[in-house]
Amino acid sequence: IFDMDFGFGGNSNGQYTSNTLALPTDPNGSDWPNPPWSTLLFRTLLENPAFHDEFIQRFAVHVNTTFDAGRVLQTIDSLKARIADEIPRHKLRWPKSISFGSSWEQLVEIMRVFARNRPHYVRPHFYDHFGLSGSSRLTLHVDDPDGGYIDVHGVTVPGPTFSGGFFRDVPIRLRAVPNPGYRFDGWTDDVQAITDTASIVLTGDATLTALFSRGTTTPVEDEAPVVDRLYATYPNPFRSATRVDFDLSRAGPVTILLYDMLGRRVSAVVDAQLSAGSHSTVLDGSRLPSGTYFLTLRSATTVQTTRVMLLR
Repeated sequence: IFDMDFGFGGNSNGQYTSNTLALPTDPNGSDWPNPPWSTLLFRTLLENPAFHDEFIQRFAVHVNTTFDAGRVLQTIDSLKARIADEIPRHKLRWPKSISFGSSWEQLVEIMRVFARNRPHYVRPHFYDHFGLSGSSRLTLHVDDPDGGYIDVHGVTVPGPTFSGGFFRDVPIRLRAVPNPGYRFDGWTDDVQAITDTASIVLTGDATLTALFSRGTTTPVEDEAPVVDRLYATYPNPFRSATRVDFDLSRAGPVTILLYDMLGRRVSAVVDAQLSAGSHSTVLDGSRLPSGTYFLTLRSATTVQTTRVMLLR
C-alpha cells in the first residue's frame, strides 16, 4: 500500500461509491495509479481458486466485524477526542493544513459519512467483478458463551450470537474453538458435522450453532494444526483487553511478547511449555497507555507478529 488517500472520502477516487476493487484487478491500468505491473501479483493470485474464495469471504467477514459501521464510527470518535485539543496548535504551525472544508469537525464528518455508507456500496462491486448472485445472512450461535467461540476465515466473530451478510456461491470457512476446560461437540442447524471445521455455501439465509460442553478432548496427533499460527486479535482496536488466539503444530516452549513502537518489550503475554493444538489467552491492556503495539509469537518453528491498537 503506497498511501491511503483512496478511502474515507480522502479525494475524488476515495468516495464511498468508488469501485476500488477495479483498480488492483485492471490488467490495462494507466501509468498512475495502477500500471499493469503493479496489479499483476494480485490478479494472478485471484486465478488460484483457494485464494479467490478466501479473499472474497474474508473481505465479507471484515465488513461485518472490523469495518462494521458502528465500530468504525466509535473508533473515529475516539481518535477525534484524543487529538481535538491539538488541532488549533497544528493549524497555527502548518497554516495550509486542513485547508478544505469549513472546519476540522466537518472534515471528520466526511469520514463518518463514508463509514456509514461504504458497506452498502462496496458489495455490488464484488457481485459484478466475481459474477456473484448476491449476499445472504449467516447467523452463528454458540450454545454456551463460556464454552468457546467461532472463527470465520481467521476472524473471531463477536459475541455468542452473530449475524452478518456473506456472499453467496462461495464457500465460507468456519472453525469452532473451545475455551480451556471445554470441548467441541458438533454443529447443529444447517451444517451437520462433527469436526471443528466446517464449510458452507450460502444459497439463502442460514443458521449454525456450535455446541460446547465441559471436559477435554483426547489429543489426536492427526488433528494437530499443520503449522504454527498467530491469529489477528479481536477486538482490535481495543479498550482494556483483547483475545489472542494461536495454533501450535507441536508441543514445546512458546512465548508471545508485547512490544511498543520503539521495539521495547512491554510484557510477556505467554511464556510457557504448551501442547500442540489451538490455544487462547487474553492481553490485558488496562495498565498500558494508548498506542500501537506489536505481539510476537515465537515457537520452535516460527516467529510471527501482529499489530494491536489500544484506545482509551
